[in-house]
Amino acid sequence: MMARDMGGPRCAKYSLYGINIVIIILACVTLGVGIWISSEVSHLVSSLNPSVNVDPSGRAYVDVTNKINDGVGQVQTVANLLITSGVFAILIGVLGIWAAYRESRALLITYAVILIIIVLLEIGAGIAWAVDRPKLLTNIANGYENAIDSYDYVMTTRDVNNRVIVTPYQTYNNNTVQPTIFINLIQTWVGCCGGRSGYTDFQNSPYWAKSGGVPPVYCCKMQNTRTLELKDPGCINVRTLDNSWMEQGCAPRLRAMVNRNTPTIIGVAVGIAIVDLLGIGFAFYQYRLISEGYRAF
Repeated sequence: MMARDMGGPRCAKYSLYGINIVIIILACVTLGVGIWISSEVSHLVSSLNPSVNVDPSGRAYVDVTNKINDGVGQVQTVANLLITSGVFAILIGVLGIWAAYRESRALLITYAVILIIIVLLEIGAGIAWAVDRPKLLTNIANGYENAIDSYDYVMTTRDVNNRVIVTPYQTYNNNTVQPTIFINLIQTWVGCCGGRSGYTDFQNSPYWAKSGGVPPVYCCKMQNTRTLELKDPGCINVRTLDNSWMEQGCAPRLRAMVNRNTPTIIGVAVGIAIVDLLGIGFAFYQYRLISEGYRAF
């Protein structure tokens, strides 16, 4: 009896301490990832500012902003979900530690029920990601590639700080301005060129004949994507494999951006679910022991 009085309740209590410390650590990681994703999305949207020289006149600013916002809306939703989940999980971890310390049956059952809800939500989110990810990849690739044939020429040079500037401003055409600016934004932000294969994907666009078949300057590698500072100043005149992304298609790079962190996300989600299940198990175990009159002294 003495062993159970001391060992069982104490084991459950300190196990809950440890599990909830792990939950809080994982929650901080989740919160950090959410903030990072949100900042990346904000960086992309803020790069639409006309002063960036992608669209100096600002004529297409509103239309392209809406297009980008529509495209990154799903990503921002994921970021918001991660931030919310991280903050919520930190609070749950604190609740779990307090419930174990107080040995309160009401707090323990509340904690366990909330963890069960979280596990069910994680399963639902995993299923939704598995179903929606192929659609997201297809929509990204198709939307970008459909704009390729409308890509138009932009005359550019560089300033004394090696930043790309448009001079004179592009002669705007209603059929080409939005696709052109949209593609330039993606090329500079992602670090790519063209659609699937590289700059040769522009062969059927107005740009190809006007430029003589050279890669767009927005395919150049940038030292600073926000200010369009060139990594190699010579790229303004001659694009090469070293100073540009001329043979790195944007469609594969965009897919890679979605896919590259998927195994890590799945691994972290599974790890969190396992920790949550352990928390549920030990919470119910301590609840049962307390109900039977056993406490950790």
